Amino acid sequence: MNKRYQIFISSTFSDLKDIRKSLFECLMHRPYIPFGMEMFGATAMKKWENIMHSIDESDCFVLILGFKYGSLTNKGIGYVESEYLYALEQNKPMLVFIRHEESSSKFYERETNPGNIELLKRFRSKLEKVHQFEFWMDSVDLNTKVLSSLPNCIFRSCWVRDEHNNCKQLSDENSFLRKEIEVLKEEYVNKTPDIRVRINDQDCLQIPYGFYGDFLKVERLKHGDIPDELKQAISDAEINEYNSRLPTNEMIEKYNHEKEIYWRVKNTNQAIHISISNQGCCKANSIHIKMIFPDNVDIVKKNFIDHVKKPPKLELPINPIDKWIAAANADRAFSLQEILRNLYGNSNLLEKYGITRTFQIPHIPPVDPFIFDTTLKHSIEKNVLNIELNEMLHTCSRTIDGIYYLIPWKIEKNKVKVEVICEEFSKKVITQIPIEVYKTN
Repeated sequence: MNKRYQIFISSTFSDLKDIRKSLFECLMHRPYIPFGMEMFGATAMKKWENIMHSIDESDCFVLILGFKYGSLTNKGIGYVESEYLYALEQNKPMLVFIRHEESSSKFYERETNPGNIELLKRFRSKLEKVHQFEFWMDSVDLNTKVLSSLPNCIFRSCWVRDEHNNCKQLSDENSFLRKEIEVLKEEYVNKTPDIRVRINDQDCLQIPYGFYGDFLKVERLKHGDIPDELKQAISDAEINEYNSRLPTNEMIEKYNHEKEIYWRVKNTNQAIHISISNQGCCKANSIHIKMIFPDNVDIVKKNFIDHVKKPPKLELPINPIDKWIAAANADRAFSLQEILRNLYGNSNLLEKYGITRTFQIPHIPPVDPFIFDTTLKHSIEKNVLNIELNEMLHTCSRTIDGIYYLIPWKIEKNKVKVEVICEEFSKKVITQIPIEVYKTN
């Protein structure tokens, strides 16, 4: 038995040209003859008679739906949908493969015409309701699924009498096809990048949580708080006026909260080192990484920390007791600087007492090495760090260092969610990095 089966491949052309070419080549090496619009001459491309004749002569109709609806016939229906309807009327054995929404694609592979978008949506919905279909992600995935589905579709509908007792040959062909499918699957797995993301080269990121204790406490003054020697000097009216000018509890609470935030941003921030590596065995292209940080930490840039302003000091009235004590000591108060000046004239007093003045070299922040690197982009949006790379060769790595900091807000164990997608991935790869904000003494 030496039979080959004609397979009509129906799909849009411009967006799926490479996909069709790969599938045609795959089928040609098996007992199939792929047929489609590539076989028509330039002048015959839209001759409906040729299309109907080709479908009639085919043993199976394979519909491949992508993200475009395609050109329309004079009836206002797409050629692909028209081919499908005709094959349906002829009761042709049919396989339907629909491109998965998460499949990576280029701009020109997606429909932009609003009218066609609606037609595509309606066509796709019809196919999903009427047929048993399979999603496909890329060329290798589609080839594998078509090859594994065709034998059941063809042999079920096209029985051939085995006059020469060639069952063994058929069995061998099936065995060969199964092996080919396994080879394709293995190639697909082995030729995939392996993008890994780490923070500070730690399996579990640990951040210390310090406690702030410099809270402002204000108490109302009572007559009983006045020392006996000042009770005649400080009147009840002064006490009442002092108490009336004190800030409210709400104002004090707000001030303490702002001070703690300022202190935590300035003193408990921790710089992070982000490393991105490709440990697979092929190059990755158009890499998009999303790092979603939990609520118990904030990720910020260094310039944010530098520009956080200290909250303005809460103005408090002068305590009547302090005012009278200061007045009583005014006559006995002398300036140490004035005494030294009288004793030693214009000589350098600091040097006489062995005190040296130190000068601090002002801190110059490092220049971000990635500011001129257009192949690596990164930004923060709502506690999410987005990273984009044009490409990354296998066994290579990139780092982002000294740019981003974490600020802890709550003692808690949590996880950073990392989503990675690139052109070679059929879907997002999601991993998690444990993070622990722990109590310090």
